[in-house]
Amino acid sequence: MLLATCSSVLLLATTNYLTQNLASIPFLWIVPLSLYLLSFTLCFDRSGWYRRTWYVWIIAVVLGGISYALATWHQKNSIAITIPLFCAGLFAGCMFCHGELAMRKPAPKYLTSFYLMISIGGALGGVLVGIVVPNALPGPFELALALCFCAVMLFAVNFRNRRLTDVVCIAVIAGVFIASGYYIHSFTEKSLLLARNFYGGLKVDEYGKGTEDAYRSLVHGTIIHGIQFQAPKRHVKPVSYYAPESGIGLAIKHLPQGPRRVGIIGLGVGSLSAYARPGDIYRFYDINPLVEKVATQKFSYLSDCRGKVEVLIGDGRLLLEQETDQHYDLLVVDAFSSDSIPVHLLTIEALQLYFRHLKPDGILALHISNLHLDLAPVIDRMRSALNKRAILITNKENDDEEIYGSDWVLMTSTRNLCDVPEIKEVAADLSSRKDLRVWTDNYSNLIQILKINKD
Repeated sequence: MLLATCSSVLLLATTNYLTQNLASIPFLWIVPLSLYLLSFTLCFDRSGWYRRTWYVWIIAVVLGGISYALATWHQKNSIAITIPLFCAGLFAGCMFCHGELAMRKPAPKYLTSFYLMISIGGALGGVLVGIVVPNALPGPFELALALCFCAVMLFAVNFRNRRLTDVVCIAVIAGVFIASGYYIHSFTEKSLLLARNFYGGLKVDEYGKGTEDAYRSLVHGTIIHGIQFQAPKRHVKPVSYYAPESGIGLAIKHLPQGPRRVGIIGLGVGSLSAYARPGDIYRFYDINPLVEKVATQKFSYLSDCRGKVEVLIGDGRLLLEQETDQHYDLLVVDAFSSDSIPVHLLTIEALQLYFRHLKPDGILALHISNLHLDLAPVIDRMRSALNKRAILITNKENDDEEIYGSDWVLMTSTRNLCDVPEIKEVAADLSSRKDLRVWTDNYSNLIQILKINKD
């Protein structure tokens, strides 16, 4: 049961780390699952695939490599190296666990209880990683614990087989425990807050404390969801993806005069509320109640807002469907799951809903910054189907001011935003692809828009 639990914990912990804390690459979760299933198949296919004397050394090497990579996470090692390393480590660990299971396969009359214990172990691993650890620990430390578990199992299986093997296993346990402890320390060193719930882990870091450049950042997985400077002269300035020169900054700047109604799907730290003027209403929709708590307690954008701020908790699209027409001057879609907007917020039905809540001359702003998906052609197909106008605005990074490069699509029904010289100067047309189908609630295709597939 412990061997089955160990392999299950390794699979889930490695998958969580790769997809949430290392790289937000679509479909990356398929690789660990495939390696886990492959190791199970090989070990139970025939005994020759697993040799205990080999895997003592193999596990020692891979656990050492992964522990080192984990301990140096803050050095931003290349994902071209770390992803294969973690996947190789997972495969070796699963081969060890499943190989030892296959060696313990009993006579046929005991197979029912044997496979029952394997099933219980697999389920227990899921409970530990999915329920126990997230509720017991505030940070993503399950992989560190999984490596320690694997090292202990390696020692338990090989105990007193050979003196050299015992020494190696003890050295592996010591190295893994030290590296895991250092990883947890370094991960929490600059953190003001670590919190987790059903929607994942949130982390608030503080940099440059006591200096003019001191700032706080909100991180969800690998993605920064907002930054705020702490100096009095700079703490009300919107930065990161929301700088004045960004697409959303220009859209807000050129809204009609007078009180303005702005709807925003995705709260983050509330950066956009810094643009509010007296009389404005900024209404945020966010599915994660923990985000509102963090934005209120660790950041001051919402409390410093000069207009009226409203925060509604729930899925933004579902909340909009339940509301009467809001007559927004601007509706912003800035909800990110990992590195991309959730697909159900980017279908033609969703866009029709957004325009229902906009004034006739209102602006729909879509944040489509993404390392791995080319969302612009998808938006262009829906723009054409709905007979709307759309432009793409990309701004440059400014490391000194903590301004990130971002891609914003501004879409309107009748208004031509290029009539504004400041917008026309930086606006670009959306790229178009005739081979794409319009995304609907019943159809979407992420594989087609992977940037590696771009012509």
